Amino acid sequence: MGFVLLQANSLDKCNNIAVISKLKKQIPKEISKNLHELFVPEVDYEEFEKKLKEIYGETIYSDIVKIDSISNFSIILDSCMAMINATFQEKKGLWSIAYKVSNLNQVEIIDITYLNGDFNEYF
Repeated sequence: MGFVLLQANSLDKCNNIAVISKLKKQIPKEISKNLHELFVPEVDYEEFEKKLKEIYGETIYSDIVKIDSISNFSIILDSCMAMINATFQEKKGLWSIAYKVSNLNQVEIIDITYLNGDFNEYF
């Protein structure tokens, strides 16, 4: 019983409203980076980002990537995981993210993986 209680309390840090809010701010840029790495790995992302800023001014990733849902929260060792459904230029995709929560104000995405969606046709 103690383990179940500990697991439930630990999971609370993963799907806390403040943590989800932090994730929603970080995820669009991370999805953009992930798609860039998948489609044009030969182009340095920082250079790509500079070009975006030249063309569009300040890049607001939440305007480019829309988060449709964040679900299936879990905890593995000291990391949290979740599934992200998002839309990028009218194409939908499913990503898995791993993140660490140091405290409610410090949330760091440590891994993002494209799993499935409309982008499969490019692989």
